[in-house]
Amino acid sequence: MASTVNCRICMCSCCNPSWDNTGCFISIDPTATASYCKSRCSDQCPEQCPRDLLIENNSRIDIVNSNANIKDEAKYRACQLAKTNACFYVDDDWDIRIYIKSLYSHFLLEPTILHAITDQFTYFTNLMWTFFDESIDLHTGFSWIGCGSVFSRDNAIRHLMYMDFFLNNDESR
Repeated sequence: MASTVNCRICMCSCCNPSWDNTGCFISIDPTATASYCKSRCSDQCPEQCPRDLLIENNSRIDIVNSNANIKDEAKYRACQLAKTNACFYVDDDWDIRIYIKSLYSHFLLEPTILHAITDQFTYFTNLMWTFFDESIDLHTGFSWIGCGSVFSRDNAIRHLMYMDFFLNNDESR
């Protein structure tokens, strides 16, 4: 079920003792004010932890609720529903500010392929999962896209078609 709302988003990131990583509080409220956001972040975050505050006003948000946890499939389903020709994906605990412009520029040069960036250890691990066979014109591999990736909506749709064809039951996903 999808719904569209015009609202203000209040978001802060901070430490949360129950998580190993960065915690996040998000409030979607058309009446949210900066002071409300700051007070909610203070409630959620211990004083010794750093926090960032982002307030976006009157942004359109499409909210899609799923009946089940569809895990990694969700990023491709979201891209399929997008109104843009390209989708950007990054894990919430990765700082992409130093390379986001370069990543997008490379996508603009070759928009038909996946553009992803990662650290050197993961890159070499990904190479171990790469396979070439010129006799059958095959080049396949793996790319962990959590550090940042840009891919076309058409590629996301094709990926979902392959998932539906090759993984035809929920246990395989």
